[in-house]
Amino acid sequence: VSDVLQIVQGTCPPPFPKVPPSSLSFKNDYTSEFYIRVAYRDSVGITRDVGEVCAKYGLSINSMLQNPIKNRNDAQFVIVTELCQLSQVKLAAAEIEGFDWCKGETFFMPVLSK
Repeated sequence: VSDVLQIVQGTCPPPFPKVPPSSLSFKNDYTSEFYIRVAYRDSVGITRDVGEVCAKYGLSINSMLQNPIKNRNDAQFVIVTELCQLSQVKLAAAEIEGFDWCKGETFFMPVLSK
């Protein structure tokens, strides 16, 4: 109750009394292996397109899995990368989403291993 009273009276102390040093910065980028899932419409050259995008952003592919295609207009494949930065994966995923064969957003997440 006293907290509410302090707020109403305008005497509440600041919630974060310490000022962080100006040299401190937040960086939301990290290194990991990544799982990337892509939904697509089947066509010729998809593997080439993905390989070129990965090379452009410095992503090394550890493995690629495509199950047998049951519906040529609604299929998926998965890539697992070698160690790379999250920022590299975001750039590659955005470019992959721009291809006409790509259906929707590319899903990616870090792989927890070892």
